[in-house]
Amino acid sequence: MPCYVAPLHVQVFMNMPLEMCEVVGFTDIDDPYEPPLNCEIEIQQKDGDCPTPGAMAGEVVFYLEDKGYLQDH
Repeated sequence: MPCYVAPLHVQVFMNMPLEMCEVVGFTDIDDPYEPPLNCEIEIQQKDGDCPTPGAMAGEVVFYLEDKGYLQDH
């Protein structure tokens, strides 16, 4: 069974237009935004399409496994 070994912080940047994300009801969602300078994971559009939730989750899981944050016990 996989065991999660927590890093201090992993920043995931959803680098795509807000219109691509189905975001509703967030306070200040239209405020100016500065993208992160040093995120660990950057999820981007693929050929103009938003990746599926499963594909995005897969990118995060791959990163966590690759860095040793997910380990089998």
